[in-house]
Amino acid sequence: MNETFTSQLKIVECSQEYWEFVRLLRMNKDVEAGFVKQGHISEEDQIAYMKKHANSYRICLHENTPCGYIGVVDNDLRICVSPEYWRKGIGSFMILKTRYLWPNPQVKIKASNNKSINLFKKNGFAEKYLIMEPKDLSDA
Repeated sequence: MNETFTSQLKIVECSQEYWEFVRLLRMNKDVEAGFVKQGHISEEDQIAYMKKHANSYRICLHENTPCGYIGVVDNDLRICVSPEYWRKGIGSFMILKTRYLWPNPQVKIKASNNKSINLFKKNGFAEKYLIMEPKDLSDA
C-alpha cells in the first residue's frame, strides 16, 4: 500500500450527495462484470435503495473526491473502486477502516473475479463455501 497516497484517503458516511456516484460506479462497464448481479439501475431505484440502506455504506474520498464505496447489507459486503484509482490500495484501505463497523461480513465473489478474491484473502478473509450453479443451457 502506498502510504503517502493512503494518507490522503478518508472514509465518510454515504450521504445523499454520494448516491449518484455509487449508482454510476456500480454500472461502470469496467467494474460491472465483477459483480454477481448486473444490470441497469435507474435513478429512482437508486434513491429508493439508498433511502433504505445508505447507513450501511461508506464512501472513500481521495482529497475530497469520491473514489470508492464499501457497504454491508444483510451481512453481505460490497465494495467498488473507481477504475482510475485501481491498484493504489484503496480496496484494502476501505476494508481495514470499516472492519470495526462490520466485523464479520461475508463476501460473495464470482469465481472468475481473481482481483477481488486476492483482495479479500490479502485482508484476512478465507474461502469457506463454494456455490455451484447449473450452466446456462445455451452454453452447452
